[in-house]
Parts: sequence; C-alpha cells; structure tokens
Amino acid sequence: MNMIRKRGPIILLILLVLILFFILGVRYGQRVEKTNKVINYLISLPPTQTPQPTQKPTEFKKYVNKACGVEFLYLSQFSKLQESSEAASIGDINRSIGFLCNKNEDKNYNLITYLTDPQTATAEITLQDKEIEAKSLVAGAEELYIFDLRNPYNGKTVYFGVSKSLYPLFDESFEFIR
Repeated sequence: MNMIRKRGPIILLILLVLILFFILGVRYGQRVEKTNKVINYLISLPPTQTPQPTQKPTEFKKYVNKACGVEFLYLSQFSKLQESSEAASIGDINRSIGFLCNKNEDKNYNLITYLTDPQTATAEITLQDKEIEAKSLVAGAEELYIFDLRNPYNGKTVYFGVSKSLYPLFDESFEFIR
C-alpha cells in the first residue's frame, strides 16, 4: 500500500504534465491555423496592376500637292514651314520633308544646287523597292537625303529633301497622283 501512495503524486504530476502539453499543443495549433488563414486570404487577393504610362498614339496627316502630283504622310505635330503651288516644306526644327517641281521655286533649300554639286556625298537609297541615287547632306543635327523623281502622270521632275529619320515614313506613304 505504501507503494500505491507513493505512486499517486507521481501519476498526478505526469497527468498534469500531459494536460499541460495538450493545452500548449492546442494553443500552438490555433496560432498556426490563424497564420494559415491570413496567408490564404493574402494569396486569394488578385494582384493589383501597376498603372502603365499612357502614350499618345502617333497620328499622321496626308499632304497632297496637285500641281506637282505628289502625296505622302507626315507627322500631325509637324507644321508647314513653307508652301506654294509648286513647293512645300513640312516639319519641325530638326526634321523635315521638302519638295519642289518648279526650279524657280527653290528659295530656302537650294535642293537642285545640292543635287548637282559633285562635292555633296552620294548615297544609295531604296524608294518603294527601287534603288535610287541620292545626295546625302548633314543639315543641323539630321542627315538629309536629296533626290529627284519624274512624275509619270504629268512628266514633271520633282526634287525632294527628306530627313533620314522621316525617310521610312516617306518611303511607305509616297505616291504620284494625276
């Protein structure tokens, strides 16, 4: 009987320790479950999109000159720097597209002078899949291509000066008209 009495407090202590471990385990489980709920909630939220800067689309205008029989596109923010019945210059301070079909109209560019000057560097350019010879001239910060084309509808020779950066647009949009 003495043995049973001595075991009683030990069994009670072991039982109390087991109950303590059970309570601590339950509390730990509650904390883990709460953390899991927070994580699941955060994962379920759709990601917010970062706003992208809006860029205004490039707009174009069509230029038509019936006297020379030419039409092409140019950037809408460009202005007409010079215009007459048989010559025009469209652009901004750095880039431009200019043409003339009357040799007497060339007031600002002297396109014909540069085209016939042997000192001006020559360049091979492609205009609508045809190789043509042009003069290459540095005007300000931009290289300028100077070339002439004969309009097949009215027989006039049209002299062009096109900035290198605008040439791809000119190449894609240029047409002779009747």
